[in-house]
Amino acid sequence: MNKVVLIFLASLLANPLIAGGMTSGGGSAVVCRQGLSDKVDATMLDVFEGRERFKLSIPEDRTSPSVAIAQGAINRIGNQGLRSYMNNALLDIIERIEWLPPHLALHTSSDLGKNYAVYTKAGCAIETAGFYETNGKLVVVPSIFQAMTPVDQAAFYLHEMLYRMHRNILHIADSALAREHVALMLSSSIDSPSLTALMEKTLNGKLSHFILVKRKPGAKLRLEATFDKPEWGIHLVTRKIAGEKVFDGNWVQQRRFEIEFQDIAELQFSNQTTLVKDFKVFYGDELVFSRNEYDFFSDPTLYFGVQR
Repeated sequence: MNKVVLIFLASLLANPLIAGGMTSGGGSAVVCRQGLSDKVDATMLDVFEGRERFKLSIPEDRTSPSVAIAQGAINRIGNQGLRSYMNNALLDIIERIEWLPPHLALHTSSDLGKNYAVYTKAGCAIETAGFYETNGKLVVVPSIFQAMTPVDQAAFYLHEMLYRMHRNILHIADSALAREHVALMLSSSIDSPSLTALMEKTLNGKLSHFILVKRKPGAKLRLEATFDKPEWGIHLVTRKIAGEKVFDGNWVQQRRFEIEFQDIAELQFSNQTTLVKDFKVFYGDELVFSRNEYDFFSDPTLYFGVQR
């Protein structure tokens, strides 16, 4: 049986940048092209802003593989559960890459944010290096990605991983926070405890309970509970790759409910529900969460993530 990692992130300050959700997003780069030639120089916007706007020290590494650099940045996070989730999400992101044919380009992303001016290098332009579609496919422009250094390629992976996390969990509508966090993860200007505290602070109130489960083909989440009052119920929302709602209603009569999910499952419990007994959540035949009594008023949301 696979070990389930249960993370409690509590007593942290809320993030003021939470906004309406979205289900797709792009990763942008500062791209410099030399005339009509095919020569291209590309820097992830996350790295460029980190150095130019936030004055962070982001060292170059031209010998390590980009995936190893990204994993090294994630492993600086001291929260074991969050670190484990991010490492698995990173591999999931990479598996979803589909290369755009060379005669095509991506439209400039419109999700850069409006809180501050977005810098680019003089004589260069901001171009979309990749776009995460609502169907779960990550479309990447090969000419831009291949023009990046390993550090910038690592930043691309981290950006897509973090931005998806921000969209699905925090419902943030632009990539500004993800770009800042990527720059910090790759920077030598912030130590591991400070980086960990920042990540935990960002997730305050959103990951009161975050449960990581090992992927099982065809497995579903199954919820079981006993309600003392018939008018009590639970509103369930699962967020798959596309973020669609597959169920949103009152769960009372069935006493049990099954949910399919691929990436993130978000269970939002209604304010009318206060206390239920014998609350259990199974993933396939594995019991992954249980409480003899559960106070949904105090902890209104459970998140489940798939470990690959």
